[in-house]
Amino acid sequence: MKTRLYLLVAASLLAASCAQQPNEFSTRNLKGERNWEVTIDDSTTTWVHNSYNLEWPSRGAVSSAVEEELLNAVFGSQRGKDLRRCCENYLNSQGLMEDVEGVRYPCYQIDALPDTVPYTEQELTVSCRATERLVTFDITSYVFPAHAAHGFYDVTPLVIDRESGRVLHLTDLVDTNALGPIVARAVDKLPANSQVKECLFDEFRGQQTLPVSQVFNVSDGMDTIRLVYGLYWLTPYACGIQEVSLPVGMLRENMALTDKGLKLFSQQ
Repeated sequence: MKTRLYLLVAASLLAASCAQQPNEFSTRNLKGERNWEVTIDDSTTTWVHNSYNLEWPSRGAVSSAVEEELLNAVFGSQRGKDLRRCCENYLNSQGLMEDVEGVRYPCYQIDALPDTVPYTEQELTVSCRATERLVTFDITSYVFPAHAAHGFYDVTPLVIDRESGRVLHLTDLVDTNALGPIVARAVDKLPANSQVKECLFDEFRGQQTLPVSQVFNVSDGMDTIRLVYGLYWLTPYACGIQEVSLPVGMLRENMALTDKGLKLFSQQ
């Protein structure tokens, strides 16, 4: 087979704003895509399309420690030593066809995918929203393998405290060891969680405690912590990714917030 090698990368660094706030959090936008032809054997060829669309902090907008954590959260195993290398590593990934049972298949960059053929689609998106106290990056990864019945996706928020300049973890706000019964009560009693309750796997129905996701975001009104549960964790695939709403008032009534939690939600 004649080797075809093309590079298709579109990159733009556009000044943007994460949200319209008095003290704006500045971001820039980066986009890129790349196509691959993967040869399995003399009679079998498949294709891969990789793309990313990242809303990223402007240079100097976050500390090096926060950017390091953001790089890890976004790129995972495709992590490089800096943002440019991370993006290149992601575009160069051939996904599920890269390494199967120890066999590495020949892959060639191509300028465009053939029409009307199945291909593996890999997308990576980062969007940003800011409030007076917090900045949240929502990281969405999506993979739809060629010939598969459906794709797989994941959404992971990364929450940054604007006052301290640090990434917030759930343990910074609440005692996660005591949270399971509160999650179960919130799912059972609160209308905001009715979809979660309807979709629960049978093994979780009627339980006095539920698993506690460490992945979370905070409502713009600063009155609710939302735990984010990935596919298949609490509910079937068809129900999608779920969020369990935990109002700050409910948390205060049932457990003690940490010092950081008390400070962050002091006006609620």
